[in-house]
Amino acid sequence: MPEENSLYATKGRWSRIGYIVTHVSIILVVLGAVVGKVNGFKGFMEIQEGQVTPWYWNRTINHEDKFDFALRLDKLTLEFYPPEFYLRVNDLTTQKLLLSPKVDLGGKFHLPGTKIDVQVVDYRPDFRLENRRDYTAKPDFPAIQVKYFQDGREMESGWVTVAGENFPAPTFAPNLYISLYNLYTERPKDYKSALSVIDKQGRKVMEKTIEVNDPLRYQGITFYQSSFDKENRTTGLQVAKDPASPSFTFSVPP
Repeated sequence: MPEENSLYATKGRWSRIGYIVTHVSIILVVLGAVVGKVNGFKGFMEIQEGQVTPWYWNRTINHEDKFDFALRLDKLTLEFYPPEFYLRVNDLTTQKLLLSPKVDLGGKFHLPGTKIDVQVVDYRPDFRLENRRDYTAKPDFPAIQVKYFQDGREMESGWVTVAGENFPAPTFAPNLYISLYNLYTERPKDYKSALSVIDKQGRKVMEKTIEVNDPLRYQGITFYQSSFDKENRTTGLQVAKDPASPSFTFSVPP
């Protein structure tokens, strides 16, 4: 009879290390969550450019609270993508759509069947005309300014509103009608907040320019760039403290 080969294995004390490590890890994760829930908090604060404030809204207790230090917004830096405009060019006599271009600010397009080029040269987020009815009754009423060129020479200029009104209609082509049917304006490209930490004696103990995914950390508290208000030059910060997570503070002398 052929010989039979056998393999024997014995469970030893080292074979249970993986089991023990896995369960200990689960226990540590649960303990960390409990510690963070009991001793940590989450909140939100708004700071206007040049303002110094220790106050924030504590969402954990749903009440206003303050730190034992203050934050100052030294500068709010905003960067936007250029506006994009979708236009319709119609012939009022034939009721035909001549063109439907997408144009960036400063962009130019050619009117088919003519020697005329049209360029978008300006954009107003809230349009108003002097000595005419007020077009700002509705907030954020945008309009674009266009210039008409023939053989490279500027002929006229006018405004096109979101309501599709032309002021004035081009005299060289009275049947030409340009309407603004879609508009993408001031889409945020990047925004940053230059912050300073001010102690109780009014001294700057730390400074950092934060942006999305690059927060400020001080005394175990993390400040995340969250939002902004362009008109009021205000930054919005998410505030979080989690004692279960390690944090490091680096002071920058003023």
